[in-house]
Amino acid sequence: PALLPSLVRFLQHHPSLSYVFTGLFTGPSSQAPRVDESEFEVPYELEIALRGVEAMGAPVNRSLLDLMLRNLLMDTVGNTHRAEISVDKLWNPYAPNGCLGLVEFRAFEMPPTAPMLMAAVTLLRGLTAALAAKPFTKPLKRWGCLLHDQFHMPHFLRKDLAEVLEYLEGHGFPFEMEHFEPWFDFRFPVVASLDHEGRSIEIRQALEPWPILGEQPDGGGTSRHVDTSADRFQITIPDAAWAEKYLLLANGIPLSFFKDKESDALLGAVRYRMHYSVPGLQPHVAAHSPLRFELVDAATLRVVAAKSIRNWRPDDQPYSGLPKNDKEARARIAERITEEPALIGQLRYLPKRNTPFESRYTTDLRFYAVG
Repeated sequence: PALLPSLVRFLQHHPSLSYVFTGLFTGPSSQAPRVDESEFEVPYELEIALRGVEAMGAPVNRSLLDLMLRNLLMDTVGNTHRAEISVDKLWNPYAPNGCLGLVEFRAFEMPPTAPMLMAAVTLLRGLTAALAAKPFTKPLKRWGCLLHDQFHMPHFLRKDLAEVLEYLEGHGFPFEMEHFEPWFDFRFPVVASLDHEGRSIEIRQALEPWPILGEQPDGGGTSRHVDTSADRFQITIPDAAWAEKYLLLANGIPLSFFKDKESDALLGAVRYRMHYSVPGLQPHVAAHSPLRFELVDAATLRVVAAKSIRNWRPDDQPYSGLPKNDKEARARIAERITEEPALIGQLRYLPKRNTPFESRYTTDLRFYAVG
C-alpha cells in the first residue's frame, strides 16, 4: 500500500516528471494536472483582468467586461480521469470499468522515437522498483506559484531530473542524463538566437499552461474552450559580466534575469500572447506577434541588435496545408524569424516595471498591457 503514496509524493516533489515527458498541454486543465495545480493562479490572472476593467472608463463596454471576468469567476472541474496519477480504474466499484487494477501515469505521453520511449518507461520502472523497496515519505512540497514560474523553464527541469537520476543511482538504478537529452531537444528546442559582439543570446522554447474557459453556448448545449494563445520562451545570456552593459527588451518591456549558480550565465523567461483568441483569457490584451527582442546599450539606450519572431507567415496568409516533411516545417519556422536591421541605433525609453510576486522568473508581457 505504501507504493502508490510514494509515487504520488515523489512525482509531486519532482516537477520534471510532470513536464519533461508530457505533451504541449500542461497545467490545471490539462489531461494530466498535478495534484497541486489548482486555484493558486486565479488571483494572478484576475489581477490582470481587474487592471483592464479599471482602465475601461465610462461608458463601460459590458460585453468586454463579461469576457474579461467570466472565465475567472467560476469553479473548477472535478474529473477524476484527468489527473497526473489517475486511479479511477484501480478499484472503483461505482464505475463499470472501475475495478481493472490500473494506475495511469498520464503525464507520460508517446514520444516520436523508440529510444525516447524506452528511456521514459525504464525511468518509471526503475523509480517504481526503488520506491517499492524503500517508501518515500517526505511531506508534500508547497510549490505555489514557483511551479509554473520556475519549472516551466527547461533549465530548472533539467536540474530537477538530474536530482531524480541521482536518487535512483543511490538506490541501485544508474541512469545517464544523455539518455534523456533527446527529450529536452524535442520538448525545448532552440528557436532563435540574438548575436552581438561574438556572444549569442539563446531563445529556447519553454512550457506554457493553457487554461480552460467558462461554459459557452454551443448548438443548444454548452462547451468549454481551452485558451492556447499564450506561449513562453527561456532566454539565456552566456556571459553575466558582458550582459551588465546591456538591457534586453521584449516588445519594449525590460526582461528580468537571474544568475545561474553553476555557470556564468543569466537566465530568464518571457510569457507572451501568440495570437488573439475569443473566447480567451484577457480579451483586452492584443497579440504580441511579432515578438521583438531588442538588445539595448545601457549607457546610450540605443538598440544594438534586434530580432523578431512571428507566430504566423510574415504576410499573414494561410499555409497551403501541413508541411510535407521536416525540411518544409523548418523552412516555415525560419521565415517567421527575421533580423531587424532598421531598428539598430534607435533610442528606447525604458518604462517603469513592477514585478508581480507570481512572475519572479518569468516576465509576463500580458501584465503590462495596461498602464
